[in-house]
Amino acid sequence: IIHSSDFAGNIKPFNNAFEWCKRVNQEFSEQVREEILLDIPVTPYFQNLDDKVVMCKNEIGFLKNIVQPLWEILSSALEFSNLTEPLNNIKDNILEWNKLLINEEQAKRKSLDEINK
Repeated sequence: IIHSSDFAGNIKPFNNAFEWCKRVNQEFSEQVREEILLDIPVTPYFQNLDDKVVMCKNEIGFLKNIVQPLWEILSSALEFSNLTEPLNNIKDNILEWNKLLINEEQAKRKSLDEINK
């Protein structure tokens, strides 16, 4: 239950979840800078989060592999609680991140095509 609260930003509607994601990614990016300064191994999945394609892929994987399963287990364990809205938000957010990913990949391809002309 405690860990589910760590991921509460991801159970909000997409606009709110997106804002939380940006804040968390900013924190992770700052951690990467500190790791580089301290000459210690850099956390791989914290790198390049300013790249929207990387950000989208990370969020989709995080939602599908960590957040959604955790909240599904929580929903089963807490039979008295109605977690339909958070679970629906997670599914909707996965769809929204996928849409954003497709748009960002298309924009990158278009940009590369323009450069290569």
